[in-house]
Order: sequence, then structure tokens, then C-alpha cells
Amino acid sequence: MGTSATISMNINGVAKAMYCNFDGYPSHTGITLKQSYTDDESIKELIAGGSCSRLDKDINEIERYNHGNTGLYMSYKSLEEMYKKRPETSYYYHWDGNCWNLVTENGRFTSPL
Repeated sequence: MGTSATISMNINGVAKAMYCNFDGYPSHTGITLKQSYTDDESIKELIAGGSCSRLDKDINEIERYNHGNTGLYMSYKSLEEMYKKRPETSYYYHWDGNCWNLVTENGRFTSPL
């Protein structure tokens, strides 16, 4: 069993998200997001690519579960809804437009990464 992560950002007022099955802990996925996905466009592209096995710093090296079909992200009305509908996820990362944040169970941000 892997350490999973849900990665999200708000697009047009909706939390759009993707699932990452392995290495979701902050010392891998958190660092990779903070170092390699640092602007709205790269994050939209990352999320639009759909769920993955493991996050990579090179978006072209990410093994996707959707076999090349893009736009397979998940949509949630709020971070609270995302947390409730994905209870199996170990870590939740959300781009707030300026930086990455870990999300707590009540849908609130912890300190930025």
C-alpha cells in the first residue's frame, strides 16, 4: 500500500484535483510540488493530466493511470468536500495561487510548504 496524496487548486471557483498513489509524503511529493510546480499554468497542466502512480519533477515522466487521456481531474465544491470524499488519502496538497499548503481534515490550510 502506498502513501497517497491528493493535489488540488481552485479553477473557476471549484477545487480541481488529481490523485497520486505512491510517495505522497511531504519529503517527496511536497518537495517536488514546491520545487517543480510553482505557477498556475504548470499546476493546471499537472492536474489536468489526471491521476498518477508517483509524482516526478518532469511532468513528461509521470506515469499516469488514464493512459494519455487528459482532463480527467476530480472536482469538488470545497476543500472540506474533497477531504470527506477522499478519506483514504494520506496527504492533501492545495495550491492557493501563491504557494503550496497541506490541508487538514477540516479543509483548512496548515502552514505553507
